[in-house]
Amino acid sequence: MQLLNPHGVAPIVKGAGQALQVHEIFPTVQGEGPFAGRRAVFVRLAGCNLRCWWCDTEWDDARDPTIDVGELLGQTLDCWHTMTTGPIELVVITGGEPLRQPLASFIARLLMFDALRVQIETAGTLWQSCLDHERVSIVVSPKTPLVNVNIAAHAYAYKYVVRSADRFTPEGIPITITQADSKRAIALAPPPKHLHRSRVYMQPCDEQDATANAKNLTAVAQLAMRHGYVASVQLHKLLDLP
Repeated sequence: MQLLNPHGVAPIVKGAGQALQVHEIFPTVQGEGPFAGRRAVFVRLAGCNLRCWWCDTEWDDARDPTIDVGELLGQTLDCWHTMTTGPIELVVITGGEPLRQPLASFIARLLMFDALRVQIETAGTLWQSCLDHERVSIVVSPKTPLVNVNIAAHAYAYKYVVRSADRFTPEGIPITITQADSKRAIALAPPPKHLHRSRVYMQPCDEQDATANAKNLTAVAQLAMRHGYVASVQLHKLLDLP
């Protein structure tokens, strides 16, 4: 098993959230989940409270700047307008684990724009009350056997990373090893019963190996056909976007 994630676990940040540590901001097309294909600005926050061995995302650097949320809003808007015309529509707050830092102030500023939807990409272990808003969509990608009860109650969609080498529950949920310091496979948290299967996405793990990736695609197709979940690919990679 190759360890792709060299980063350590980052602590939960307390405070008013008037500034956030940001790894990067970039315009792209959302490649995964319920908003796939839509233009978006990604705000990738630094740090994560988990350590998944297969994580291939650069999201942590001690030199990442801490940015005032007013300035961060301005950078987000500037990023949108370098990509397109018209009002800003979708901001994806991701990480790492974005809920590691207090988001209320930044989200409140984003929601001042009536046409804008905020998507939160989270592993689901943490909760903040600012997520309880009709224009905030929580997309949960479980990495643990349980997620926060409030996250499950408010989730817009669930998304699973699939490897053909994994085992699966009778409901088609991966039984796998996620954490770098663990050798025990676990069944990842299932979607809540109220969530329709059309809001559950199965995505192949990119193992940077053509043979393994082809098998992972086949596993995703089988799960979608057998259980009614949505087969998802990383569309942004096919479009050669970040």
